[in-house]
This record gives sequence, structure tokens and C-alpha cells, in this order.
Amino acid sequence: MSEFKVGDWVYAGEWIYGQIDYVGTDWADVVYETESGGGRLGFGFEDLKPAPAPEEKFEIADKPSYAVVVTFSYDPQVSVLLFNDEKSAMDFIKKDVEEELQTDKENGWDTEYVIYEDEGRAVLTTHWADKDDTVEWRIGTIYGHE
Repeated sequence: MSEFKVGDWVYAGEWIYGQIDYVGTDWADVVYETESGGGRLGFGFEDLKPAPAPEEKFEIADKPSYAVVVTFSYDPQVSVLLFNDEKSAMDFIKKDVEEELQTDKENGWDTEYVIYEDEGRAVLTTHWADKDDTVEWRIGTIYGHE
């Protein structure tokens, strides 16, 4: 029997700090956030270490019906975050876009963004001398998750 349970905060692998949202027989799924998004990965119990809870937790969707998919033009990684409702997903997009924009402004980068609320998406573009980098957020519906 595992010492880990859903809702525990853990250090996973070498670089993830997150919250367990599923426990298997000898592994657990860990939901995590980073400055550029986040995701959910499975880890064996041997790769997990208990961690203190953060002062401000992000909520794990208990009955996810929506996902925000974040893609990067400069990175093949895709982040997927789950939400119980479409409003929560759109609120996350707005907050995440603002945080990314603030970071870019602090670094003196030429960045602009557009939020398409009616389409459930946003695009942030950073202009460089030789190219543009984009981050795109899209809301999708999750089917068959009963």
C-alpha cells in the first residue's frame, strides 16, 4: 500500500513540484504548473518525495469537462490543463496571458497578444529581429470522461 494519496503535494523526478490527482498500484499522476504552462505526468512511487503544500494551491478538476491546450512555436512540448467548466478555463487563459506578458515586458521584449473569448483561445506573439515566437492557448471539450 502506498503512503501517497490524491491531493498530496510532492516533488516528482528532478524538476516537478505538484499535486497527485490519481494513485495507481505503484505509481501516481502528478499535476504541475510552470511559468510556461503545466501538465500531468505519471511517476513511480520511488520517484516521488512528500513536499509541503504551497501557500496558494491550484485546484484539481474533479469532473473535468474542459481542457486548455497550450502550444509553443519554439518548443514541441504541449501543456494540457483540466477544468470543470468553460469559465474557469477562460479565466485561466486570461491570467496566464497576463503573467506571460508581464514577464516579457520586464525583459524588454516586443510582445503583443489577442484574446478571442468567443473562440476560447488566445495568442501571444513575441517579435524578434529574425522571427516571431508564439504561444497559443485553446479551450477544448473533453468527451467520454464519466
